[in-house]
Amino acid sequence: MVDGLSPPGSGGGDVRRTIVGTRFGQVHVRMAGSPSETDAPPLVLLHMTPLSAAMYDPLVPLLGPDRLVLAPDRLGFGFSDLPSRPLEMAEYAQSTLDALDALKVERFDVLGTHTGSVEATELAWAAPGRVRKVCLVAIPAYTPEELEQRRYRLSGVPEPDEIGSHLAWHWRRRFLYRSPPFDLPLFQWRMLQELLAGRQGWWPYQAVFGYPMAERLRALQQPVLVLAPHDDLWEQTDRVRRSGGLPSHARFVELAHLSLDIAYYANVEVADIVRAFLSEQVTP
Repeated sequence: MVDGLSPPGSGGGDVRRTIVGTRFGQVHVRMAGSPSETDAPPLVLLHMTPLSAAMYDPLVPLLGPDRLVLAPDRLGFGFSDLPSRPLEMAEYAQSTLDALDALKVERFDVLGTHTGSVEATELAWAAPGRVRKVCLVAIPAYTPEELEQRRYRLSGVPEPDEIGSHLAWHWRRRFLYRSPPFDLPLFQWRMLQELLAGRQGWWPYQAVFGYPMAERLRALQQPVLVLAPHDDLWEQTDRVRRSGGLPSHARFVELAHLSLDIAYYANVEVADIVRAFLSEQVTP
């Protein structure tokens, strides 16, 4: 099924949609596959900011043949409700657990990208009995100087004006961390999602900035896979690896040939890596 937020060229595959209630508002969930007869737990996909779970549309059908795959829109994004106030990362994670409770999902694997990596880490840290395996695409773990720079950048988000100069600002952001040739239809799709989220679309960044990512990640006991494309978080991700910030049992896969949007541009490659990781036997 294809909807208004599906990426350009997305076939949709066997993707279903549902809306469930949580303590912070209603959450829209994309789903594929079905509960596995081989005891493979469901896989939960957590998106980056300021996109929605639609970013995983090219990937979801490839992960769903032998398990249930769920991709919720974080509150304030996609078709989910806007929360009444900025949430902490623990609250975003709790809303995801509420959504999974409503869908009768108890134990699950999780994959997160950027902001989703932080939420996945919080889920694994706060609910270790429910999260079996963790896959992170990039690690947003910042130095104090980097946090100040990023806060400064977000403080400059323009208000709408009559001549549409704010639209030009959002459009120019699409070219950050990119090299030609530019994929303009994908840029437009990303910009539309950013505009849909509005100024509240920056709330999860504040949750990320206030989260002890390095400390929580290092403490995880579950099997951890880190996929490290050379995107705008490569420097932070590589620094965590080189400084010994990963759990000793974590696996690190550098994807130097990839940058942003790996679920879109390298969906088959990513699906193969993730499926292999999830299928390995977990040692008690």
